[in-house]
Amino acid sequence: MSLTALTHRRLATVSSVGNTIPAVLDALWAVVGPTVTTYSDGSTRSFSGAGATGWTWTRVQVGGTTEALYATPPGGSMDQRVVLAGRSAAPAPSPTMIAPDSFLASSLLISHQLSAGAFTTWNSATPFTNSRFMGYTRATAAVTTFTTLACCVYETQETIIVEILTNGTGIQLALAGAIYDPETTAAATGETDGRRYGVMVCGGALVSNSLGATANGTMWVHSTSAGNGHTYVWRPGVTTVDVAVRNWTSLGTQTVANYTDLAGQFPGMPLYIAASSAWVGRIREMYLARSMLYHSRVETTPGVIGAYGMGWSTTSATGDALFLRY
Repeated sequence: MSLTALTHRRLATVSSVGNTIPAVLDALWAVVGPTVTTYSDGSTRSFSGAGATGWTWTRVQVGGTTEALYATPPGGSMDQRVVLAGRSAAPAPSPTMIAPDSFLASSLLISHQLSAGAFTTWNSATPFTNSRFMGYTRATAAVTTFTTLACCVYETQETIIVEILTNGTGIQLALAGAIYDPETTAAATGETDGRRYGVMVCGGALVSNSLGATANGTMWVHSTSAGNGHTYVWRPGVTTVDVAVRNWTSLGTQTVANYTDLAGQFPGMPLYIAASSAWVGRIREMYLARSMLYHSRVETTPGVIGAYGMGWSTTSATGDALFLRY
């Protein structure tokens, strides 16, 4: 049985004032801070109540310099948190990283926590006191390698997508939260709330357009090399984190016609994930779809959003893309 469907809302994009990691974190704070009460389409950003998608973000500064942001969802029973962090040099102690990644100066890091307690410090071995802290993985390359960076965040009731447009053309992407639906009521397949939680990053690579091709691409893959794409999923009820990959869907060379029906509609194909230990489930309300440009939106009728299109480029609409259910 499927979980309650997630609905995606996109916040306004904010450009970083420089290519330093504090500047990027401050730009992200401008995107998500508690004073932001509307989404990019003008809809209300609600932080509580039925269907609320607004996460409550907290900024962590050391000596006036932003080093981390952490987010608390509007609901849920698992006390999850998502952390974004980074520094121009390793702090002491150095943050816990998930192998094969190691700390990289000026890289944006991301991590996930379940059963969170009180926050301590972002670089502690247990930032939220409880031991179900995943450790960090690199969400981006060192931001100092880019000339311009534009930051955007999508929120749902239970997940967060962080998207950074680099040099005006290429996209780096990270996703965290209750991403997966086991689509069964068998207790062993999920946490006590029936969900599977995790993190997916493209790492130092730009998002590629090969979700439907035989090539690995960069989304929902797992590389054994540092700085590449990684997918991690919590094993239910324990502190073990498994690596995971999507199951292949291939149509050979993708065309717009492959992803458009005879009525001119754009179907979205579900995506499924398997971990190193066992089957995980379906990626919730994110679909393989026809190609489109960065920050497209699909309207069911004029002015009515049906989905956001997550394209891999601002200039090329070849290959494929992701639909995010609105």
